[in-house]
Amino acid sequence: HFRAVHAVFSNNALLGTTTTTGANKDHENFGDLVTFLAHTHGTYENESSWFPGMLVSLVDANCARLDASLRRRMVAALIVLRNRNFVRVNAALPLFFKLFRCPDKQLRSLVFKHVVADVKLANKKKKNEAYNRVVRQFLRDAVRDENPVAAKKALAIVTELYRRNIWNDSKSVNLVVEACYHEHPKILVAGLKFFLGQDEAAERAAEEGGESDEEEDDVAEGNTNMNTNQGGKQLVSKDDVFKAYHKGLASSKRKKQAKLKRMIASVRKQQIKAEGNNGEARFAAMQLIDDPQGFAEMLFKKLKEGAQAFETKMLLLQVVSRVVGLHQLILLNFYPFLQ
Repeated sequence: HFRAVHAVFSNNALLGTTTTTGANKDHENFGDLVTFLAHTHGTYENESSWFPGMLVSLVDANCARLDASLRRRMVAALIVLRNRNFVRVNAALPLFFKLFRCPDKQLRSLVFKHVVADVKLANKKKKNEAYNRVVRQFLRDAVRDENPVAAKKALAIVTELYRRNIWNDSKSVNLVVEACYHEHPKILVAGLKFFLGQDEAAERAAEEGGESDEEEDDVAEGNTNMNTNQGGKQLVSKDDVFKAYHKGLASSKRKKQAKLKRMIASVRKQQIKAEGNNGEARFAAMQLIDDPQGFAEMLFKKLKEGAQAFETKMLLLQVVSRVVGLHQLILLNFYPFLQ
């Protein structure tokens, strides 16, 4: 049945030979079938062994022209298969990084959260070096991508993994160093903020209206043993969490959940800011740079070019100064430039 619907869908919806109403109905029917097969694939693995490969190929070949809603449903189905290890990481990652180029913010957020969660799961018991090598190679290529949105998402993945203490070694830090070589100013600014201890991943989550998966899980489970006290006053109580997730209509619960998350995000932001006053924690990543001399010279060259915005120049000055001081470098003409 699925193959018959897929054939009709390919001939009509993908080729644009249906009306808007008919296309929407086809999208909904096809999305339902894809979701159903993804969730039942484990039970009927032998009978549907062709499905994961077909779904990967279908999304890969048509990601740019698929209906946005249908594309998200197909990617969600692909994530279900990947979470159950029916799709190998070598097959999934190229497609996920390709999806970062799609002009769909919800899709990029979905893929971002999945990649971070996938890396976290792979390294839950111990460091999975074979897996990490594969992911790092894709991230290394992605941070050099000419598409600034895709490159920034790849950089956000690295910084988020570092922030969560999943990847906290020199290999991860030097991925951020490579991102600073990107020509687009937004990628440079994101990398500089990382080295200054400003949580770029947290800023990204705030812009997209969400927190980390761990925080969302804690709140949903009613775990308020998070530092949500401010000035001796508890901002979030268990009663607030219970009301937000278990009382009222769906619309009112969504509003209460959004308010609850904003309160927690505000506390988190203040905690990050307070922690940033600790010099060792704030600039620890700088100690792991493989080639601090080359990095400082590259940033100083960008600074002397004078093509950046004032804020970017100030960030460049701060990072170059910290790297020179921390690694005791000799950077010709830097101090005369400051005068």
